[in-house]
Amino acid sequence: MHVNELPLPAALVRAMHEGRWRVPSQAVLRRVFRERPIAPVFFDLPRMIVENERWLRETDPAYFGHADTQAPPGDLNPAQSVLIGAMGPELPIALDYRRGLEQPSVVYLHSGGDRWITIARGFRELLSRFDADRPLSGARVAARSTREDDGQASMTATLQSRTEEERNGEQDVCGRLELEHHR
Repeated sequence: MHVNELPLPAALVRAMHEGRWRVPSQAVLRRVFRERPIAPVFFDLPRMIVENERWLRETDPAYFGHADTQAPPGDLNPAQSVLIGAMGPELPIALDYRRGLEQPSVVYLHSGGDRWITIARGFRELLSRFDADRPLSGARVAARSTREDDGQASMTATLQSRTEEERNGEQDVCGRLELEHHR
């Protein structure tokens, strides 16, 4: 699949197809982007095509940034990139194909000025940082009743850890589930 003649990473195509390419929680976005999101959006394929047709015609130099050797890339060329979402108005997220077509890096336009910042060396790394390489569920807690040898029901919970903050919240939920079950 291509947008503006650039191949989308297979991991992005798969994530869109499986419904995993969606905006994660505000806490996850703050952790990955190091700033507060404002109405974030991840583009589906039709919107990606429309946004990138506009991107190729962009003339405002503020969107292109400035090369930064201290914290590359700093700048972005519309002909070598594909917009895949936005952290908010005027804060696009893009795939940067400068290093090659096989594994574009993921960058976003920083809110503090006209500077593009790398957030992942490739799309799979971004998914991993979002914890989107696994199917998403509310609290990611699967509770099930099982019978032990003595016939007593017990609750078991399976936790899939993400960030420390989320894991602590999930442990609280599991503790409440166990208490309610034993009543």
